[in-house]
Amino acid sequence: MRPYKFTVVFEPEESQKNVYNVYVPALPGCHSFGESLAEAHYNIREAIELYLETLLEEGEPIPRDKKVKVPKKSLVEGIIVGIDFDVKAGFSPERKIAYV
Repeated sequence: MRPYKFTVVFEPEESQKNVYNVYVPALPGCHSFGESLAEAHYNIREAIELYLETLLEEGEPIPRDKKVKVPKKSLVEGIIVGIDFDVKAGFSPERKIAYV
C-alpha cells in the first residue's frame, strides 16, 4: 500500500452556512462539496480515490502535491490516502484503499 498526501482546500460557501466547496490543487478538476465540514472531507477523499484510480488505470503518473496560498476564510488540510492498485490478467484492476 502506497500513501499519497495532498493539500486540500475547504472554502466556505458565502451564501449558505456550513456548506463547503473543496478542491485539490495538485489534481486538476478534483473538486467536491459538502453540507458540513465532515461531509466535505468525506466527499473529497472519495474524489481523490477515484481520481488516482483513473490515473493508475491509464498508466499516468500521480502528480506531486502543490502548496497553495490560502484564500481568506478557507481551511487547508493535508489528506493522506493509501492505494494498493494491481492490474490482474485481463486488465481487471483490483484496488484496496486505506485511510491514514
